[in-house]
Order: sequence, then structure tokens, then C-alpha cells
Amino acid sequence: MLIQPVNRKEFEERTFPYTYSYIVYKKGDVYYAKNDAGLIEFSDVDATNVIQYSIDQVNALGGGKVVIKRGKYPITNIITVKDNVVVEGESRDSTILFKYPADSRFGPVFFITGKNIIVRDLAVDGNYTTIPTNRDNLDVQNIVVGNAQYVVIERILSTRPGGYTLTIGQDISNLNKNQNAPPFAPVYDMIVRDSIFFPGRKTYGIGFDGLHIFGGGRIAVVNNLVIDTGDDWIGIGADSDFPVTDVLIMGNIVNTDYSRGVTLHTGTTGEKPAKNIIKNIFVIGNIIMGNGDMFMIAPDGANTDFVSNVYLIGNVGRRIYLSAANNVNIVNNVIYGDILLADAHYLYPITGYGDLYDVYIIGNKIYGKIYNYIRGANTKIENIYIYDNYFEFCGDIITLNYGSKYFIKRNRFMGCTSAGTHIVLKGSPSNIVLEGNTHDLVQYVHVLFNNDFTGSNVFVTNNYFSSNAISNIEIRSGSEIYIYNNIIEKGARLSVQGFGTPSGVYFERNIVLPNASVSDPLGVAIKRHNIGYRTENSGVATIQAGSTRITVSHGLAITPSKVLITPLASPPGKLWVENITATSFDIATDTAPTADLQVAWYAEV
Repeated sequence: MLIQPVNRKEFEERTFPYTYSYIVYKKGDVYYAKNDAGLIEFSDVDATNVIQYSIDQVNALGGGKVVIKRGKYPITNIITVKDNVVVEGESRDSTILFKYPADSRFGPVFFITGKNIIVRDLAVDGNYTTIPTNRDNLDVQNIVVGNAQYVVIERILSTRPGGYTLTIGQDISNLNKNQNAPPFAPVYDMIVRDSIFFPGRKTYGIGFDGLHIFGGGRIAVVNNLVIDTGDDWIGIGADSDFPVTDVLIMGNIVNTDYSRGVTLHTGTTGEKPAKNIIKNIFVIGNIIMGNGDMFMIAPDGANTDFVSNVYLIGNVGRRIYLSAANNVNIVNNVIYGDILLADAHYLYPITGYGDLYDVYIIGNKIYGKIYNYIRGANTKIENIYIYDNYFEFCGDIITLNYGSKYFIKRNRFMGCTSAGTHIVLKGSPSNIVLEGNTHDLVQYVHVLFNNDFTGSNVFVTNNYFSSNAISNIEIRSGSEIYIYNNIIEKGARLSVQGFGTPSGVYFERNIVLPNASVSDPLGVAIKRHNIGYRTENSGVATIQAGSTRITVSHGLAITPSKVLITPLASPPGKLWVENITATSFDIATDTAPTADLQVAWYAEV
């Protein structure tokens, strides 16, 4: 289950007094800690020591609140926040804790560990003015949370880190280690809300991520503002020893030109899958502005299914990259970019792409394309459902190169008059259903079975094709292709070409309006029972008494290949068919009848 609702007032009343246990403030060059009796217990010229003293005392008393008054507080060492402690400033604009001196590598400003902890209403400034080396190391992060439960971070500002503004699920026993490496320290039941994370990559050229979650569960990141992040605005996973489950990312606003978006890192080659599971990830109602991506599953070289139960709902943003996952739901988003299936980000030029199956792309507005590339034979893609989307893109909109069981239904395709194809089938995809789609405004082809298409079992049914495209459906290659119950209009056509020797093509029960056409110069397709493109017809013709022939209009779409006749009375001589054209044929006899002779006929293309 996702985050359990918590009554905030009840939570605070149970754990913390509403006033304070200690107040930290500055007077002159000295920092003071005053207890709730109004007595100064401790003072020092180093603000770090005073804040840490107050936290330690509150923790020893069983819980309470440390209030840090407005001002700028130089921090020279790690502040560890422990069980049952609230650390509260006056506001993130007025209570500012910054690393001192600039570009220090002593560790994070805050390390949060334990249970029942709140940090709020203050700013954490990493104070990095140059690009640090080893930017993933723990000694250059702003805030680290590890081995913790029931943690709230709210209304803070975290800015100018050497690496990450907030890291969740790490310990700090070795500050010189890369934070992507074990040991890890999982965190559960945590909320990060109403805060600003400003890594400042664009401004300072530094700051890898907004936030990173390495291990834990039941974590909510809600209503935050994230500005100018680097690689990921939220990274989840990497080489963690612990699963990451039940994460809610909702209502955040992100403005970045660099970020890979919400990124699920599924581990490097050799990781044990049981130790690196990511599941139940909910990304809902976020706005990602700029050129950064919306979402990515980065397999990092793994070739195993690691990610499951992902829900992207009601977001606005750019590209989405999917691989190594199952049960991925992309619903009611506005996507200003592409969706890549079983394919990694351009920053991950690797070959181990992991299987992808049970993907649901439903009800989105997509200003880009959906496609996959041909990968290794061991990569599987299966059960992809693309329903009820609106596509508007000038180019090839859906391109499938491999995989099986694609269901593309009830979509609206709006291309452009200058370039592009709506659906392109290449390579070896099979078992494809194209049903109930509306195709309009395309310069080239609505559905293209490309020259190199070797797949089979494609069902094109109940679609509406409307434009002056070169072809509505162009079949150059493939086999077992069923085109049923479609409406084709506006000068477009079904075109069966011979580039790759298509076979087993069935064109049945379609409605072909008068200004459309069907082209099958090789006679590959079996065409029957269509409206507006008649492929078979029958009737009765009458050779008048004293006449030796009758011209019959057959009403077929093209010249019939077969015409059969049966006299309804004994003819006086031989009967035959001749002069077969695109519109008619003649029934002739060598002996004129003495009375009218009726002849039944049947013709088919």
C-alpha cells in the first residue's frame, strides 16, 4: 500500500510540544542555545556546535523542538538529527544554514537518522562555487537521510549542493564513497513536501540531482518546486541492496533543461534481482518544464525485469524511456516528446536493455512519437496497449521494429501535410491489432508495412482513414494481414506492392468511398464483401430474340478475373464471355434465340 494518511496534529501532539525545547540564535559573533525555561545552556562561536547540542539534549529528553531563529548560520560539520526531534527555522527565506567555508567536503549539512523527525522552514545552502570532483560522493551532498522512519521534510530550500540536494537511503560511515555504492540505509514512511530544491546546474554548472532515493518505501514527494537539476530530478534505485517500493511523486513543478526526469535505476550487470526491486511507483500530476525528460527507466546494463507497477498519471512533460519493466501505466498525460519502448536514454549507450511487457499507454495527448529499435534476441517486448490517445506530430508517429502483442486502439492520429507516416511496421513485430483508430492529415501513408517487415498476424479493423495521403494502407511485405471493416475515403487507397513479397493479405467488408481506390497490381490480396469496392457480383442478363450478344455492366471495382454464365433455358447454340473490361463484359452466342434467353452470370476480381 502507498503512504498511510497521518493526522498531522495528532502526530505532533503525541511527539512534540507546540512551543519549543531549545531556541538557537545569534548575538554578535556568538551563537546561543536557550532552553524552554528561558535559560542559556550553551554558547559557542561555531553555530554547528550549538545546533547539535540542542538536538542532542532534546533527543536525550525523549523528544521536542529546536527552533533556529532567523539569520545565517555557517555550518562546519555534519549536524545529525536524531529520534523524536523537530528542527524548525522561522522560514526558508530567513533561517539559512550554509556550508563554511565554501566548497567544503566535510559531509552533508544534515544527516537525518532515527524515528519521528521533522525538519522544516529553513534553507540549506551547500555553498559550492566550483565544480567538485567525485560529485557522487557523500561528502558533497546537502541532506542525507538514512536508517530512518517517520520523517517529514517540509517548506525547506536546498540549494547549491556539490551533488544532490537530498539523498534518501544512505549512511555516512564512509563520506568518501560514491553514494551509489553500498552500504545503504533504507528509509520508510517519509514525506517531502512544499519545498524548493535548486541544485543550480544551469547557474553553477554543478548539482547532479534534485533528490535520490536509494532504498526504502512508503515515501511521498509532494508539492515541491525543483529548478535546474542535472541528471535526474528524482532518481530512484541504482546499485542499492534494498528494494524501493511504494513511492508517491505528486504535484511537483520542475523546471530544467538537463534532467532525465523521474529515473528508475535498476542496477548494474551482476546485481542480484532480489536485492534491487523497484515497484509501486506513482508519478501523478507533476509539471516538468523546459527540455528535461519526464520519466526514464534506466537499466544500467541489467538484462532482467526489475521494475513493476509504475503509474504515470496526469503529468505534463517531455520524453519517456521504458525498459526492464512490467505493468507500466501511462495515463492522461500531456507529453511533448517521444515514448521509447525497450530502449534506453541516449546517455546510456548500453546493450542490455531488459524485457518490457504489460505497458498501458492510455488517454494521453502526445506531441511526439512512440518507437523501438531492434535489440538483441534476448530482449522481449510484449503486451503493449496503446489506447485512446491523441497524437499530433509531423513525422512517423508509431514505429514498431520487434516484439509481440501490440494493441493500438481508438487513437486519433493528426500528422501534417509535409511529411510522415502514422504507423510504420518494420523488422519482426507480430500479433498486432490496429482497431478503431481515426487517421487524418498525413502526407505519406497512414499504415505502412515496410519493405523489411517480416512479421505476421496483423489485424487492421474498424479504422477510419481520411486524407489525401499517397496510401491509406501500403503493404510492401509481411504475411497474414487482415484488413476488415474499415472506412477509406478522400482519395486515399489500399496499396499492395511487391517490394518484399507480401502474402496472405485479406481485404474484406471495408467501405471504400467513391473518391478512394484499391491498388493490387500483383493480385496478392484476397478482396471480398467490400462496399464501394465491389469484388464480386452476380445477376441475370437477357439476350433478345434474334440477337447474338448482350453487354453486361458488372459493377466491380476493377476488371474481373473470372466470369461464369449459366443459361436459364436451353440455348440454341454455344454461349461464351468476351470483351471483359473494367466496367463490362459481353455474353455471346453463335445462334440467335427465337425467344428472349435469360442467362445468369457471376463475376469476381
